[in-house]
Amino acid sequence: MDDSSYQQLLDEIAKADAVIVGIGPDLSEAVGLALKGGSRAFDERFSDFANDFFLRSIEQGERFKWTRPENKWAFTARLLQYLRDSEPGQPYADLVRLLEGKEFFALTPNSDGLAARALGDERVAMLRGDYRWLQCEKGCTDRVYPSEGYIDELVANTSGCAIPSELVPTCPECGRPLTPWVYGYEFLEGEHHKQQFERWNAFLEKNINSKIVFLQVGAGMKNQEYLKLPFWNMTMQHPDAFYVAIEKQAAFAPPEIEDKALTFEGDIAAILHRAASFE
Repeated sequence: MDDSSYQQLLDEIAKADAVIVGIGPDLSEAVGLALKGGSRAFDERFSDFANDFFLRSIEQGERFKWTRPENKWAFTARLLQYLRDSEPGQPYADLVRLLEGKEFFALTPNSDGLAARALGDERVAMLRGDYRWLQCEKGCTDRVYPSEGYIDELVANTSGCAIPSELVPTCPECGRPLTPWVYGYEFLEGEHHKQQFERWNAFLEKNINSKIVFLQVGAGMKNQEYLKLPFWNMTMQHPDAFYVAIEKQAAFAPPEIEDKALTFEGDIAAILHRAASFE
């Protein structure tokens, strides 16, 4: 990308009345969050689970069919601790700088909480849940509960890839185990989930007739129904909309919006940093 592309990006954001940001999993990867494949974080924090349960990544542990809640929560507590200890880092700092002074809202299918921590909970819709919250595994209640209060005690009391049965977090209503409020078979699409979409819809309704930049960052090739496709469609439908994609690969815009789109492909962290510091 040459200087003119970065200048155009800054110009489009400057002209916009509002910016809608779509944050995908590749931005978390650019920050340094290592959920897929072997990683130093996995080796340091989950080597016992690799030995006892033949896990090879954090992501595999997330999807593992645990037969005992004591094992599930020993793994989950370490995952929650890892996510809590991970900082949004320079890529998010650069994104915040790009958005400085603008009316903006962000959507993300990421459950790691980094976007909300960097941009503010009130400015982010967590479309596929959030590890910072827990729910009843059977969905007996619409309530969700903060996960923070459980993490350190469970990690400290883990032995042999298990926690004591009496420490398994349980639902105050029915006594069944709690589970992270993240997308899956048990995902609770209740009031807390509804609030995410209400914030997003309120922002969109307020700004739909304004000049909007749809800024897609690290969407990747998965979950296109949450970011890419809606952003493309809204850019097509609204004459004052402009679409920007920052991706590590396959950054493109459909022919229908090529004349009001800008794409960047490569190292996401480097692209954001250059854009934020471009003069």
